[in-house]
Formats: sequence, C-alpha cells, structure tokens
Amino acid sequence: MQAFAVLRDSLYFFRCNLIAIARLCLPVIIPQALAVQLLDFMDSDRPVYGDVILMLVFSSFYTGALLVYLDARINGGDPTTQKVFAVASTRIPALISLAMLNLLIITASAAVLVFPGIVMLTGMVVSPSVPIALIALGTVLALWLSIRLSLTQPLLIVRSLNPTAAIRESFALTRGHFWLVAASLTGAVLPLFAFQMGRFFLPSHPMVDVLLDIFILFVQLGAAVVAYRLSCLLTDIHRQKTIA
Repeated sequence: MQAFAVLRDSLYFFRCNLIAIARLCLPVIIPQALAVQLLDFMDSDRPVYGDVILMLVFSSFYTGALLVYLDARINGGDPTTQKVFAVASTRIPALISLAMLNLLIITASAAVLVFPGIVMLTGMVVSPSVPIALIALGTVLALWLSIRLSLTQPLLIVRSLNPTAAIRESFALTRGHFWLVAASLTGAVLPLFAFQMGRFFLPSHPMVDVLLDIFILFVQLGAAVVAYRLSCLLTDIHRQKTIA
C-alpha cells in the first residue's frame, strides 16, 4: 500500500460524507474558533498552555465523534448524530488523557535535547554547531515520536484501548512502516500549512480570523481520517504477520 492510495481512499470517504461530517463536527468546531477569538480579545498575552488545553478539549470531542462515525460507516452503519456523540462521550475523558500524554511524551523527549541546545546557544559556551545539532536532533525526535504516536486516537476510539495500551499498539503497528505513515500524514497536513501561510496575505479582522479558523480546523479532520485508514491497514498487516 502506497501513501497515495491511503490519501485517495481517505479523500474519497471525506468527500462522500462531507455533509454528515460537517453536521457532526461544526457544532463543536465553531465554538472553539469563537472561544479562541474571545480569549484573544480579552488577553492577547495569555500563557500558551491555556490555548493548548482549550484545543485538546474541543478537538477530543469532534475527533472522537468523527472516528466513531467513520468506523460505523466503514462497517455499513449509518448512525445518527445523537448516537455518535452518545458513543463518543464515553471515550472523551480517555481521549483527552491520551492527547495530554502524547503531548507530554513528545515535548519532554524533545526538550531533553532542545533546551540544553538553546542554553548553549544563548551562552555561546561552545561552538555554535553543537547547540544547533542538539536543537535539530530534538526537532527530529519530536517529529519521529509524532509519527509513531499518530495512530493512538483511532486505536483508543475504535478498539476501546486505554491510553497506555493505545500508545504501545501505535508503536507496534508503525514499526517497519514509518515512511508510509509519515508520507500519508504529511500529505494530509500540507494543505493546512498552505492555508496558514495564506493568512498572512489576508486582512486581519476578527470575523475573517474566525472563518479561517473554522475552515482550517475542518480541513484538519482529514488527518484523522488518514490516521484511521492507516490504523485499519496496518492492523490487518500486523494480524497477517502474526498468523503467518
């Protein structure tokens, strides 16, 4: 299976179920975008961790609902919005815990290399090549961990694993398939970077910012669909190897 095939299948599902996905996720995405703009208006110099917590809570709700709906549709079901959220709500606390645990693993691991590099670079106690190398290695480590942990959400929602079990299973499934997962997810997030860069060329206005945030958050759902497709594909491959 090539990354192009994964992206093609994911795009096909997203396009065929666009209205249902919008009806399911926009009622949560819109309040998130409005909350961010309200916080910007009230305190533009607020700590970053507040935005991170806000993002983790809101995204857990609509990502969880999307994955429940996706799994039901793939298996021939056509659940109502109420039923999807009823099922997803039982997994939201675990999904929030998982998102925080993933963030902690990635940031703490990368900080072990990046922070000393920044300190050395600021103090210039050694040649600049050493701290720059540490910062680069920390960045690479963060990206590597992000790829290896990318299947945790669909594994937790679809297979009802706890956060630590989902992390172990994600590492197991992505072993030997790193570049497939990396290429697939890169293809899914590239449009997001393009849209974010495009914001610099648009006038800054609260209404424009809200609409752009809603659009970008909605497009971001494509990455969750790709992660689900990868989890199904790699689970099948892993089972075949186990049977063999």
